[in-house]
Amino acid sequence: YKYIAPGAVVGGEAKAPVFNSSITDAVLRVEAAGHIVVIRTFSGMANAIAVCFDSLRREDIVGSVAGDDTILLVVKTSEGALRLQSELRETFGLSKV
Repeated sequence: YKYIAPGAVVGGEAKAPVFNSSITDAVLRVEAAGHIVVIRTFSGMANAIAVCFDSLRREDIVGSVAGDDTILLVVKTSEGALRLQSELRETFGLSKV
């Protein structure tokens, strides 16, 4: 294994983090609340997952804050937060409950 900074150029192309199974399995719940999407993770995993979100540079995500087991994604609109919630639940294999 070797560390590659998000957005680093390797072999002529920029490398972005990939949501592999160790990341997707660590997400427990995704909930939208107004302009915020709250992601609950296993303890100690929130920062690693937040780095992945930050490196995606999505136009709809204004910023993120990560603690030990919680990530807050601030989204431009409440409708965008609901769309992101749905997308993330599908990505992380979570039920809608």
